[in-house]
Amino acid sequence: MLLAIDTATRAASLALFDENGVRGEATWRTRENHTTSLMPELIRLMRLSGVTTESLSAVAVATGPGSFTGLRIGLSLAKGLALARGLPLIGVPTLDGVAQAFAQQPLPLCAMLEVGRGRYAALCYRPRGQYVEREGDYIIGDVEGLAAQLETRLLTDSSSRVLVCGEVDAHVRSTLLARLPGRLELAQLATCVRRAGYLAQLAWHRRQLDQLSDLDTLAPYYIPTTSLPQAI
Repeated sequence: MLLAIDTATRAASLALFDENGVRGEATWRTRENHTTSLMPELIRLMRLSGVTTESLSAVAVATGPGSFTGLRIGLSLAKGLALARGLPLIGVPTLDGVAQAFAQQPLPLCAMLEVGRGRYAALCYRPRGQYVEREGDYIIGDVEGLAAQLETRLLTDSSSRVLVCGEVDAHVRSTLLARLPGRLELAQLATCVRRAGYLAQLAWHRRQLDQLSDLDTLAPYYIPTTSLPQAI
């Protein structure tokens, strides 16, 4: 049984996953109260699912980008469980989990989320069978800067449309549509919530490939604060 932990933003999620898929899952908005809500929700989920710590065989965690505090809390819990139980640890970039939810549709993907201080991070992906493949580096900026960089990226891409997914508000969605009319499709709001079940599925697959993380060196990825790309 694999436990997946995602506390990268104010939305948190936990999932229990085995060879049959998601055994149990909990997703909620923490209002930055990860410290007080994470353990009670984990205990509750394990009780509802009939799972004990002795049943766990691996731990996965979202490694960023995301909020400074949220990432630290999730990683601390994941490392603590892995160390105490001697479990394999699998770190998964936050946006990989976002994109995985849309792996079985035909369009190229742009997964994004807010990383604080008015900044957003995005990554582009291509569906490849059951999973997604990352294309290019992070796109980072404020709303207008993000839209401008995405526009530049799409100008060199022959694909007609791109599916945008992830936790962004109505202002970001409307800005992107205005800047790139006819090029974007927006995923439904209900599908844009980060669910740890997708993080768990990725981690389960990577564990089968022996793509494990080092307990001592695994660290969160924070978006650099030195420069903020602006609109072109």
